[in-house]
Amino acid sequence: MLQQPYCRAWRPGTSDKYCLDRSYASDFHDLCNEYARLENKLRNLLAHFGTSDSALKAGGKRVYALLREVRYELDHNFAQVLKANRYSGRRRDWTWDDFKKLEPLLHMSEYEVSLPPCSAYPARLRPFLSWEREQPEWYRGNYRLFIAEKETYENATLENALNMLAGLYCVLYAQFGTNLAVALRPRTRKEGEGYFTAQSIFSVKPPCFSLEEQYGFQWEAIKKKKGQCVPFFS
Repeated sequence: MLQQPYCRAWRPGTSDKYCLDRSYASDFHDLCNEYARLENKLRNLLAHFGTSDSALKAGGKRVYALLREVRYELDHNFAQVLKANRYSGRRRDWTWDDFKKLEPLLHMSEYEVSLPPCSAYPARLRPFLSWEREQPEWYRGNYRLFIAEKETYENATLENALNMLAGLYCVLYAQFGTNLAVALRPRTRKEGEGYFTAQSIFSVKPPCFSLEEQYGFQWEAIKKKKGQCVPFFS
């Protein structure tokens, strides 16, 4: 078992309270707040269009706008992990080819997301199953900031938005573990504007890390030491 955590990389084996320490990541609550805002938007779209096969193929400006926001947030999370782990190159130049190099660290291909059984969509998703080989269909697309062509709007489907948001949920879990579900628990807007007033539509099954890959440290014993988190690419 590893006696120090990698930077911004959750793994089982010890209490994941270390993920809440600001020396591990200072933006946890900001990321959760942004995620909740995006899932709330998806909820509204699902309520409007429904979850039938034909509804999930629906596109349009509202779906396009959501995809654009989720894509930005997904890229931002991956970049944060790369940066924390001292990945080479300039952040603004990083693309999917760089993000997929996080597979040995995060095991993203093994993450499985469950949806409510009442949904017409498959109950289980694996957003990153083949991400080392090619970009998933839900990630492809030129989600530009300014007005896009009509064809681009039509290709921005609700199905892609659902898959991309499930992917974002997995990336957050890969950084913060079970703390994610706690942070996103139902609460009123008075206690945290933008957070859910109902349970998240996603639940995650994380990878099965080998014993050698798991963490065996006690955070209280190492948190005050210099360099308590190990950069994966150093």
